Amino acid sequence: MNVGSDKRGVMFLKLEGNVTIEDRRGYPAAVVENLRALLAGGVRAELDPHRGDCYDLEDGARAYYIYISPVSGRVVLLATCLKESPGRSRAASAYSPFFTKSSFDPLALVP
Repeated sequence: MNVGSDKRGVMFLKLEGNVTIEDRRGYPAAVVENLRALLAGGVRAELDPHRGDCYDLEDGARAYYIYISPVSGRVVLLATCLKESPGRSRAASAYSPFFTKSSFDPLALVP
């Protein structure tokens, strides 16, 4: 895993080799493959300050929340949702509460 930052301090993640992604929630294969492509090509990332080794990633209209094992390098897709846009209803945004950093504990999904 390569982690870097630009002049503004923005973090980038790039995973090399065959990236294994565990999908414990059964997201569509296209979503998982898009995440794999993002990680292989390099993506802007934000480290979760409350949960070590967890990152928020964004790609266009979709946001991802992942865990990367510091030991094995395996990636666990914990959550994903469409980002809120001006034309999107609040009810649709409320459907994906994992990005609110509330009481949801995504690491409970990681053995």
